[in-house]
Amino acid sequence: MARASCMTTYMPHVEDIILPPAHLWDDDGVPQWIELGWFNWKSRKAKNVGVRYGVRLHRNYLDSRFCPVHWLWIWLAYSKITSGPIWGNVTTDTYAANMKHILRVFMGVEGASSHTIRRSAAQWSGRCGDKGTGCRNAGRWQSFEHMMTYIAQGSKGADDFKGSADGDPIFKMWVFKPVTAAGVGEQDDM
Repeated sequence: MARASCMTTYMPHVEDIILPPAHLWDDDGVPQWIELGWFNWKSRKAKNVGVRYGVRLHRNYLDSRFCPVHWLWIWLAYSKITSGPIWGNVTTDTYAANMKHILRVFMGVEGASSHTIRRSAAQWSGRCGDKGTGCRNAGRWQSFEHMMTYIAQGSKGADDFKGSADGDPIFKMWVFKPVTAAGVGEQDDM
């Protein structure tokens, strides 16, 4: 969910990517999912630092413009990065400035920050019906209070489309789904 430090300081490395077995690749040569491995992030419990935490990006078959697998696959093919940080060495300040610029220039959003993407992702998960667990695991949220506020805002936004003949337009664009199996070992992986 694009926490600035997770995209810079704690960025996953190419060698920590897991790809699916052959039967989970599509006919176009693109995998149905790509799993990134994080080993640390802001606020991770000390006992878990250094332990791989997989976040699986699923292919978006509704609209490839919004498909994380599609764009990551293209990036890996053209960047020629074969080891180390997936997006190269980017500072948190540079990432934050770039996101602010993109949101302002290409999206017309004034006053946004890199946290705008994180907050919007949580709202999106709530709009898609997530009750908090999927969002917490995907974004590795420390504060339930802030996250649940955003999820509630998203859920309220979904109410605007109840009864609409066309339904909620986000279901024609990209649908949030859980991306981790955190906690399956009966422990808190955060």
